[in-house]
Amino acid sequence: MVQLTLVTVYYLEMLSPRDLRASARAPEGVEIRQAEVVSPELNRFLYTAVGGNWYWRERLPWDYQRWQQKLAPPNYATWIAYLRGTPAGYF
Repeated sequence: MVQLTLVTVYYLEMLSPRDLRASARAPEGVEIRQAEVVSPELNRFLYTAVGGNWYWRERLPWDYQRWQQKLAPPNYATWIAYLRGTPAGYF
């Protein structure tokens, strides 16, 4: 007998730059920067690093070309939070 586990997936989507509100300031030692060069390798690294403990699995089988397709739209951007120079999160 196979037991199925239900998983709920939530996504954050901003449809307008007006939806992004600046914070008063980032916590000390934190810098947030946009990745200006499309990099499937970087995005896959961030996906596995951030999502590992949360069982993010949906994009693990993606190949390089599939990552490129995901990152290609001009309205898609990757922002990375660095804590003292080390990637600490992304959106």
